[in-house]
Amino acid sequence: MEVTGNTIRATVSTDLLRDDIIQHQKELISLLRDISGLDGTVVFDIEVKEDRSAVRPVKPEDKLAHLRSKNAALDELRRELELELE
Repeated sequence: MEVTGNTIRATVSTDLLRDDIIQHQKELISLLRDISGLDGTVVFDIEVKEDRSAVRPVKPEDKLAHLRSKNAALDELRRELELELE
């Protein structure tokens, strides 16, 4: 987060977080004014920058591939337990 004059610039990881900040913008501005004694207009500049490294797999096949990349012995365990993907 960066503050320049009365502009607050922040980077968030999802549109949902940006929308949440925008939805609570009036409350945040009021709180900032009370804490800092700021007078005048406060502007939020919110940038969305998705962190693709934090994206989690959703489908069972994707989950298995993700877990395999973390532990190669997973396939052996799956065979020994006779487990199949549904």
